[in-house]
Order: sequence, then C-alpha cells, then structure tokens
Amino acid sequence: MAPFLYVQEEYENVRRALDESLRYDYGPGQTVDYYEECRFRLDGIRAELERRAAPVSAIVSQLWDLANRLTLIERSHLGEFSLPFADAIREIASPLLLEDEGLEGGHQPIIHMIAEGTSYQITSEKVMGPNKRRRLYTVAFPRQLKHHVLMHALFGHELGHATFYSSRAGDLFSSDPLSIRLTKTLRREGHLRDAASVMAWLRSEDAPERVQRKMKDTAATITEANLEHWIVELVCDLFRLAIFGPAFVAAHRTYLEPSCKNPHEIEIEKTSHPSCALRRAVLVGALRAMGWLDPVATVANSELLTAERSLIDYLGGPVEPWAEVFTADQLREAMAAIGEHFTATGTPLAQRPSENVLADLVARIGKHLPPIREEVDEEGVSTTHPVRLEEQLYAGWTYWLGREAFHARPLDFYALNQLCDLALLQQQAIDLSAGRREL
Repeated sequence: MAPFLYVQEEYENVRRALDESLRYDYGPGQTVDYYEECRFRLDGIRAELERRAAPVSAIVSQLWDLANRLTLIERSHLGEFSLPFADAIREIASPLLLEDEGLEGGHQPIIHMIAEGTSYQITSEKVMGPNKRRRLYTVAFPRQLKHHVLMHALFGHELGHATFYSSRAGDLFSSDPLSIRLTKTLRREGHLRDAASVMAWLRSEDAPERVQRKMKDTAATITEANLEHWIVELVCDLFRLAIFGPAFVAAHRTYLEPSCKNPHEIEIEKTSHPSCALRRAVLVGALRAMGWLDPVATVANSELLTAERSLIDYLGGPVEPWAEVFTADQLREAMAAIGEHFTATGTPLAQRPSENVLADLVARIGKHLPPIREEVDEEGVSTTHPVRLEEQLYAGWTYWLGREAFHARPLDFYALNQLCDLALLQQQAIDLSAGRREL
C-alpha cells in the first residue's frame, strides 16, 4: 500500500474512534469540550490531507497523537474517580492554566480526568501545533484511591508543575518580576543560596550520620541546575499548600512517610528532587510562618481543641533543625508572592475554617453525616451555608487524627473519605441552588 493511502486509512480509523467515544458516560463538562477539540484537530488534519500540504510523516504523527488522546476517554468513565473532586480540580486549574492570546483574549484549557496508575499526575501538551486550539491537560487519579478525597490534596503539587506550560506560568516561573522575586527570596540567604552553600551544608558536622557517610563516599557535587530543580520542587510544594492549606501537609506526610526508607536520601549524581526531610521541613516552616500551627478551636470546645491539637502535632511533627533551610521571613514572602499570583488569576488562597465552622463540620462527621453546614428550624426548614473545599478537608483530617477525643461510633478511614466525597457533591448542589456557582 502506498504511504499516502495508508495515511488516509489511518485517518478514517481515528475518525471512527472519535465517533465511538461518544458512547461513554462522562461527568458534566467533560464530553463536549473534549470531543469538539478532538474534532477540530481531526478537521485540520483532513484539510492537510486534502491539500497534501504536509509531509506524510507529519500527518501520521498528528493522527497518532490524536489517537492517543482518544484512548484516554476509555479511562474517564463516571465512577472511576471522585467526580466532585475532579470538578474542584477543574475549577482551580482553569484560571491558573488559561492561555493568554493577547488581543484574542484567553483560551480556556481542557482538563480531562482519568483513573490510571498508582500516583497523582497532571500532564499537558508542551507543544501546540497549527491544528490545535485548546491545550489538553490530563489529570490522573490513582485508581486505588479514587474515593480518598483527603489524599487528593496532593494534586496541588502537580498543578504547580502543570503551570510551567501555560502562558500564565511565565507570571510565576519565568521572566516576570514575580518569578524573580520568588527566586531571590528563597536564594538570598541560607543553605540553598548557591550550589557551593548546598555542598557545605551537606558536609557540615551537624548533618545526619547517614548524610555524612553518603558525602564521604561520593565525589559528585550538586550543580546549579540541580539546585534550580530543588527550588522548583519546593515552590510547587508551597503552591499546593496555598491551594489546599494544612490538609495538603497531612496528605503529604501520610502518603510519603511509609515509602520513604531514608528521609535524607539524595542521589547527588542525578538528583532533581530534594530529600523528603528537606521538603517536610520547608512545609512545616511555612505552616508556622502562616500561623497554621495554632489551633482555631478554643477551650470552649474542649473535645474539638484536643482533636485539632492532634492534627497540628501530626502536621508540625518532629523536624530536624539541620533540615530547616529557609527563615520564617523567606517563607512568608514566598507565600505572599504566590498569593499575589492567585489574586491576579482569580484563584482563591487557602484558608482554615473558623472555630464555629470546624465545630459544625466535625460534629456532622461524628454523626456519620457528610461535613456540610445545615441548620433545621422548628418547622423543619433547612438553611445551608457555603463551605470551602479546604475547610472540608481540614475538618476531615481533624476528625481522623483526633478521633479518640470524640465519643462517637467508630469510623474507618475509607468511610470517612466517602463522607467527605459526598460532602463535596452536596456542597456543589447547595451552591448551585444558592446561585453561587453555575453548571
């Protein structure tokens, strides 16, 4: 078969696959945008075929890329992941990843959800060709954690990485003065100010014994490129703290601690990530700088205060002084810089619930009810209130880590996550009925 005839056949195969994709059951807001973007790309490829305007190899590459995008649809059925949390991720990500097209305005990204693998991932198209209009981002939920919404705060870090490839990412990570401010803030002093300072820190006498042994056995050194990667990873950790608040730190510790054999492990020859101990120390320092290691509960709610202190002890847990590489001022300034970016993009900065809100949410969990705020008067009329995502997550972690303070029926971690998942869904319905959000 002549190459061009095969390409025509491959085009028909992809067209049929796209038409068949409509048989799947999706959540609201997914099918139409994704289908229309794929149809737009396929129409552009057809035009190139008709004009023979591109080399056969280039057309095949575009067809295979589109075919790969279509296979993701099969891993995006309803029931494969938390629909309400997926919707929350889409709401958070869309303004952050908006494509700036100058006089043409902005192109909203398409955030596509799938269930795949065992880790949290957000991937994006790094290169946009002439037959592409809207950038596709793929958010992968770990299949085994599909209902564990308390763990889903880990997505915040991946959102930080995803912004690298949007036009707004430059505001935070490239040439904008805000990026310069972040870099200067985190590298103006301390052990991470340059590669030589990092090496001196790793070889210092107060370094943990395992680090000292590692440094004696290697001649490799940390480079400026390594250090830049570290800074990016630490900024992305601060990024998700700004999105999800203390709930992220609880999820981070719960997820990483069991798999981390050596919290100080650094592969100096090929390192792109700082050690777990360093990342944890930076997050604890940021919590302290933000005032998030002080409870919102008071002695008036003694059970709640005891439970919240259990959460705070877990969040701020033991941190080695050696791993504290930033000052409180550096971390406050970095969080303020990220907050400015959020304000500019219309992204809400995380906040903790007030004492009354936390008490209401935790009390409902104790009754095995989804953590929303609802009051029922003597006539049976229900009044509901707005509750933010990170407030629900904070309440969930408060109950779980402080569950011994409450005299309530036992609730396992999976059941607690299911309640929080239902709460997100109910809150979306509440906000819709109150006019605070749109379909």
